Amino acid sequence: MCASSPKEMIAGGLRARIVCVDPQVLPVEFADPEFDAGFLRDLPHGVDPCGEKGEFHTTVYAGPTFRKPIPSKPARLSNAMASSITRTRRGGRAREAPC
Repeated sequence: MCASSPKEMIAGGLRARIVCVDPQVLPVEFADPEFDAGFLRDLPHGVDPCGEKGEFHTTVYAGPTFRKPIPSKPARLSNAMASSITRTRRGGRAREAPC
């Protein structure tokens, strides 16, 4: 589980986008929304709200420690981009992972 509550991080001014999802856990439609209350609300049961098990990855572009936000806009992912994979080792056995 997360060290801090995602809701607390968002309330504290963290701004992030979801940049990668594991399609074995989350539909590709979860890629590239804001990491916000709506994203957290829509997560399927069992998905860690901080993506601690590799379900998704974020890019933070604004927050209290930033002097100014990094310009950011939503990307448009193609199915080919969403389904590209790399090999990784998890739990002692190889498995495919998208990020």
